[in-house]
Amino acid sequence: MAIVGFNYEKLNVEKNQKVIKKGGEFKVKYNVAIKEMEEFDLKMQDKQKALKFNFDFSIVYDPKIGSMVLGGNLIYTDSDDKIKEVRKHWEKNKDVPNDVKSTLINTIFRRSAVKALVLAQDVGLPSHIPLPRLVPPSEDTSNYIG
Repeated sequence: MAIVGFNYEKLNVEKNQKVIKKGGEFKVKYNVAIKEMEEFDLKMQDKQKALKFNFDFSIVYDPKIGSMVLGGNLIYTDSDDKIKEVRKHWEKNKDVPNDVKSTLINTIFRRSAVKALVLAQDVGLPSHIPLPRLVPPSEDTSNYIG
């Protein structure tokens, strides 16, 4: 099982005029949706079956200070039997088996969260994931020798 391609086709970032106060609290809601799937042959030495999944990764801030939608596709390959199983499951349920779904969702989330972090910074939205902060040590003089 391997992800052999990952591409963005849509990057939509919106910042509302409402500005969040420094230190103000906000919540972030994430959503990953696998929208479509198609099977095709990879053009390599040997013909190998692959599946192309179209996805949308979205982030919504609450209060409504902004939102992002990153859309794209990823290419998944595996054994012919596994590709056939995933295709049949999709045709029946418009979903993929859980073992494959976890790989797809984790890849989409990992790649898109990093891209969204850069896009948020570019338009002035707060970071949607907590970043480490350096806190200066307090000046505790109780252990001072001198």
